[in-house]
Parts: sequence; structure tokens; C-alpha cells
Amino acid sequence: MASCRMLSARFGSVNISWRMGAPPLSPSARGRRLTHDRSIWIRVAGDSMKSRSRLIAVGIATTTMLTVSLVAAAPAQAVPPTVPAIELPAGTGGDSSFLSEYGAASPPSRVIPIGPATSSLEISPPFDPFYELACSLANAAGTVVAERYWGEDDVDQAPPFVLTVPPASVTTDGGPYLVDCSSQSESTSRVQWTLTADAAAPATVVLEHDPTTYVRLTEFEPLDGGSYALDTPVALGERVRIRGNAGTWFPAGAAYDLATSIEVPDGDFPFWSGPAEQAAATASGDVLGLTIPESLPASAGTDIRVFARARSTVAGSATTPEVTTVRSWSTRLIVVDKAATGTALRLDRTLALTSRATVRAQVTVTAGPAEPVVGTVTLFVDGKPRSQTALSGTGTVRSTIRLPKLGRGSHAIVAVFDGGDALLGSTSPSRSVRILL
Repeated sequence: MASCRMLSARFGSVNISWRMGAPPLSPSARGRRLTHDRSIWIRVAGDSMKSRSRLIAVGIATTTMLTVSLVAAAPAQAVPPTVPAIELPAGTGGDSSFLSEYGAASPPSRVIPIGPATSSLEISPPFDPFYELACSLANAAGTVVAERYWGEDDVDQAPPFVLTVPPASVTTDGGPYLVDCSSQSESTSRVQWTLTADAAAPATVVLEHDPTTYVRLTEFEPLDGGSYALDTPVALGERVRIRGNAGTWFPAGAAYDLATSIEVPDGDFPFWSGPAEQAAATASGDVLGLTIPESLPASAGTDIRVFARARSTVAGSATTPEVTTVRSWSTRLIVVDKAATGTALRLDRTLALTSRATVRAQVTVTAGPAEPVVGTVTLFVDGKPRSQTALSGTGTVRSTIRLPKLGRGSHAIVAVFDGGDALLGSTSPSRSVRILL
């Protein structure tokens, strides 16, 4: 696959425009918006994981789709941190898009009626359409019964924008109806009104920002860390952790669900795609982890595309909208064959009188007889990383690490080896030490 191939991001069963953003943009920001279907070439120096420059291509796509595998919200340690994993940066967002939704079948205060007598819709979108605006009216089957496009000269007028509803196009059994409006060039916002079929609906229906009918605000925020992770080597069956700061994937304590997808090329198109395995996130929202399936139909040297998405929701009320945040991440990785390793751990004591006693751990990492062993060993104490050291050698490499000060009680110690691009990581059996006082 060509290295300049534009990465696509596809999530859910609804079209998501990455041009959508916070409503409305200030005039000074208009010039900073990117038009669709352009690729930007950026040289990124000092990658946070691999410390090397990579030439990356960031694809700006107007409308993309993703086949996803939904996973229920997972406990914080669904996959223990002592499982070896490739660490990739989640990155930051900031280029958000927004979808505002109005109208619902209930309660009555949120019902927006439309009926056979309705001949026009007066639309005042809650964002600046900039240079153009497109609106459509569709029935419950998704059939568009009315649509209109306003060009640059038309959108200079003050709203409302009038959409004519053809006679007999609305029936009392054809609902709910959906009005969808978006700017086709500069605006990063989109709005939808759900209309309920009602024989008593007026001839003219007014559609505008109305707090009483405001149902949901959805923010789509792509994270840019995948750009820094392009072409990272990964082995089939290997764990990947996409790490950011607390709250990167979702606010701490929020209700959330995860979606993942992996694509393998078969030539250029079509792609084989399927979900990752063991997708889980930490409760603080800083890490989303997934496992590359061992059954993936990909050999060494094959490019694969990895997509991850976390959707969190803050419930609304009868007078406030539900707020949903969708954060997404994607990258291209290269499948490689990595040599297996084994990690052993021995403590110089298993019992100490006080916390002032020194406890040392001897870690042994073994690969093939002539296999270079280069990587890092992290000591986990009660599931938390406490000490780390670099290893370098051939075949079998040993290192002695002094444990940090331990409090009273029993402590579980585990050593985890990270072999980087060339070696599979490995985890030692757990050892314990007890501090009496």
C-alpha cells in the first residue's frame, strides 16, 4: 500500500462529516477551515514513542463511514496493565464537529408537527452557513421528498431559508420526518429536526434553535495521535494501548461504549475488515486498549489500518439536551514477525522486618540463542509501574533492580519486558514480598 494513502475514518451507520465543528465560527476562523477532499503533508519530528521523524499523510474527508464492533463499557482493569503492549499516543483533539438534533415523539413539549397541509418549512439553522447551505426533508423510509440548495449569493440573505414541500409528499402515516441541513464548504456544524406527522400541522412550519425542543448535541472530535504512530511495527496477537491524559477518551466516570475496527488491504480495494479483540478502557479515560487478532489475514510486511472510537454520554433533561462526545483515532501499522521472549523474576528476599529494608529483584529476559535483546523492563508493584530499566545484550540478559520503598503488608511484584519493534514482550510470574512493620 502506498505510504501516502489517505486514511479513512468510518464510524457507525450515519455519515459523519469531519468538516463539522463548533457552531458558529468567527469570521477570523473562516479562513482557517479546510475544504474537503484535500490531503495535507506534515513532517513530524521527535515521535513520542519511537523518537524518529515520520512523513505522515492526514486525509481530510468530507463524509466517511466505519463498520464498528460495539463493546459494553469495560471495567478499568479488564486487561491488566502487566500484559505487554505497544504504547501509542492518543494525541489531542480540537478540530471538532457538531450535530444538533431537535424534536422527538415525546414528551409533547418536544414534538414538532408536520402534516398534509404543510407547504413550506422556514429554516433558521443554528450556525453560520458561510458560502452554501443544503437542506432536505425525508420520510421514515429515508426517501427524500423535498430538498434545496442555497449558493453563496443566496446565503447572504437573512434567514429563514424557505424549503418548499411538494403537495401530497407528507402523509399522516409517513412519519417521523427528518429535516437535515448542513453547509457544504466551510461550516463545521450540522442540524437535524425530527418532525412528527400530525393532520393538524400548519401550512408553514418554523424550524430554528428552540431550547424546548433541543434533544441532543453530539460532538465529533478526531484525535491526532494516530498521525504520530504511522507505520509502527506490530505482531499479530500483540496488545496495543492508545494512551493520553486523563479524560482523553471520555470524562472520568462517564457512561461510554467503545468501537474498534481493523482493515487489511487486498490490493487496493476491497478491504477485509473486522473488530479488534479485548477492547477496553481505563475508568479515568486515559487509555483505550485493543489486541490485534492472531487470526488476522495479514502476513509480515502488510499494512493494516486500525480504528478506535469512544462515545460518552451525559444525560439531558426535559429542558436540556443530552450531550454526547465521540472521540475517534486511526492509524496505519505494519505487520511484522517478532521473536518471542521469556521473562523471569527472582527476589533476594520474600520477608522483611520494616519498610526501610532493601529488596532487590533480579530480572532475566531470554530470547533465541543469538537474538539481540534490546528493550526495557518495568517492575509492577501491586499492579502499578514503579521501576524501569533498559536492557541490552544477546540471548539471555539479566538485570538487578532495587525496589522502591514498600509499606507494611504483602506486595505482588511482576516484571514486564517491552521488546519494541523486534521482540515480543513478556511477563514474569508474580512474586510476593511481605513487610512486617
